[in-house]
Amino acid sequence: MTHPLFLIVDTRNPRTSLFWQRHGLRIMEQLVPGEFVSTAQGAALETVYSRAVWNGWRRVVLIGSPKSVKIGFQALMGTAQETREQLQVGFWPLGRVEFLQPTQALSTILQVFRAAHTILVDVMQVQYLTPEMETHHAWRDFVVDTAHPSALTTTYVDEQDRQYHGRMRFRVSLHEEPLSSLTMNPNRLVRNPKFQVYGRKLLSVRDLLGSLKKFAGKKGTAERLLESGEQVEIQGNWANLTLSIEGARLPVQSVHLQVQSKAFQLIIPVMPIRHKELVRERMLAFPPREAVATSRQLSPKSLRKGDLQEGQAGCGDWVVVVPKSLGRVSGMMFLTSTLLAVRQPPSITPPS
Repeated sequence: MTHPLFLIVDTRNPRTSLFWQRHGLRIMEQLVPGEFVSTAQGAALETVYSRAVWNGWRRVVLIGSPKSVKIGFQALMGTAQETREQLQVGFWPLGRVEFLQPTQALSTILQVFRAAHTILVDVMQVQYLTPEMETHHAWRDFVVDTAHPSALTTTYVDEQDRQYHGRMRFRVSLHEEPLSSLTMNPNRLVRNPKFQVYGRKLLSVRDLLGSLKKFAGKKGTAERLLESGEQVEIQGNWANLTLSIEGARLPVQSVHLQVQSKAFQLIIPVMPIRHKELVRERMLAFPPREAVATSRQLSPKSLRKGDLQEGQAGCGDWVVVVPKSLGRVSGMMFLTSTLLAVRQPPSITPPS
């Protein structure tokens, strides 16, 4: 296959649509995908992603909102392990102000997908029993709530079990990094994957009103670390557990979580290339299309005796324009490299 890249853009989101209208041509020129699909054509994202995986493409890149990334992640994990082993997957989630970034900033980002440096990642596998056994996958964390105020919930973490009374919220965490091919830092991925189980008390409106005098509501609802382990099971004394899954509205009695090792190959940069900047620095930044470095020489009429100070003889008056979109660190690096490039300007000989 000449171009083993399948590019999917979920343009149903307005921000993604604006981003694609501004930068789509540049992205297509850089990546040159073998096949390109936009969900604006009416196709469902789950169907498009599953078709790309099953058709034997070696590299699939998804551009969309964070919700689109979750949908694509679930479609990927719904395929067989043998299929995922031969696949390189890239996720590019777009934030609220991504369409405001300058076009020249895309070169480094697109280089990540062209180089296709990958790492095997672990994911969270969730199994729960409805009329039949269901399987769900999560990347960062998974939330389980107990719906009844008089419930008795038991957590089994490896070989330890604990019981909790009343309405509770359990959050099981695996990764700290969000699912993104651009900001993923391999050093922060869990090497010996273990779940972190957090919990907090859920208080009803009546409980909050009754505890106003003692101010116990604020302290009782704080999340805290309960346990950690490789396998977690949360079981209620009846079907009173609600899950953070769209479409799974019926409560269940038990949930089992385990780590699925080396689930797929995620495209990541060799070093993380993106750093979050303040929104106010990006909203009002209108940089030129390219960096400009000009030399403004002094005219012979202005060159008078004594005008040239010590240390400025033989030097022009250099003006360097640094785009604001580079940020503070990148801007300093750009300025340093530019000054080193122009450190020997043409000499100026004052008229006699």
